[in-house]
Amino acid sequence: MSESFGHQVKRHRLAADMLIGGVAHSAGITPAYLGLIEADCANPSLVLQGKLIRAINCVFVLDSSTQMPPDSQKDRKALKREHLAKLKRKKRERKKK
Repeated sequence: MSESFGHQVKRHRLAADMLIGGVAHSAGITPAYLGLIEADCANPSLVLQGKLIRAINCVFVLDSSTQMPPDSQKDRKALKREHLAKLKRKKRERKKK
């Protein structure tokens, strides 16, 4: 029996030394929902699975014959820059209030 998607997410996230909040934010979900996915208590859509794979930038075995390749390093860096820009905008907005 192959490893579940949720367990693969957690294993790859921890191996990449990534926090649950950062991966969740990159995928557009809450850390709580990602926790449910990792615990196999939630079944994410294929679109969300793709977002999680891109956020962690790794290879997942979906079944015995299919693999989804990671995005390029360039794309991962672009996602990080975008994430940091969003955080800076939110911080500026809070200061204005």
